Amino acid sequence: MPKLFTISDIKYIDSQTLKQWINNGATNFGSKFVIIDVRDSDYVGGHIVESVHIPSSKFKDEQLPLLLNNMRQNGQETVVFHY
Repeated sequence: MPKLFTISDIKYIDSQTLKQWINNGATNFGSKFVIIDVRDSDYVGGHIVESVHIPSSKFKDEQLPLLLNNMRQNGQETVVFHY
């Protein structure tokens, strides 16, 4: 059974840490990651390169199963939410 996470498991990372992860292609722990941009309309004004845009209004019901499947296929263990 997969591990369940709670809101207390969510950690904040600053922009410098994210930049380091992007440059290294992995987190500080060596795991692959995906950046999810959950902004609804600001995405077109600029976004993090290679981030995936899933507006918060569509995230849970429409996109979550697809995201989880893609993460498994790509070996990504960490999710970074950008808002």
